[in-house]
Amino acid sequence: MPERGAVLRNVIVNNGSTMRFRPTVRAAVPGRELRWLGRLGLPGLLDGEHSFLIEETGPGSVRLTQAETFTGALVAVPFVRRKLDVHDASAAMNSALRQRAEHQ
Repeated sequence: MPERGAVLRNVIVNNGSTMRFRPTVRAAVPGRELRWLGRLGLPGLLDGEHSFLIEETGPGSVRLTQAETFTGALVAVPFVRRKLDVHDASAAMNSALRQRAEHQ
């Protein structure tokens, strides 16, 4: 599990496009939360915070909530906004995580 302040190497393949970025971990609580902040250039130009939160919902049952928030001047640019839509990649990852968890 990465620690707060660690720099990750992420690669997202979405609709034939590959994005590579190196976000900084903002929170890392084993079995509970992982949150990072990625930036394009200077702070405030394009910042993206991604989080995974695991909550117990009952005996042997959990809920994974994945969220992403983008802020900054470039968010309003249509071309950039389209590149930030990684819904398909996120859905594929969630499906793979679910299958892995259910088979353990």
